Amino acid sequence: MTAYCARKDLDIKFLRFLFGGVVIKPHQTPIKLGMQDGDEIDVMLEVGGGGYGFHQT
Repeated sequence: MTAYCARKDLDIKFLRFLFGGVVIKPHQTPIKLGMQDGDEIDVMLEVGGGGYGFHQT
């Protein structure tokens, strides 16, 4: 997550990372999430009012 934010020059506190529609916590690893090769993580950008919108990767 931090590498993604650094590469995209984004502040992590405004993003949410999701796998299978569930928010990923910083301590969770791909193994703990049951991820396999080819799986993707969604990134949501927090917008005003507490809502979220997809961030274009």
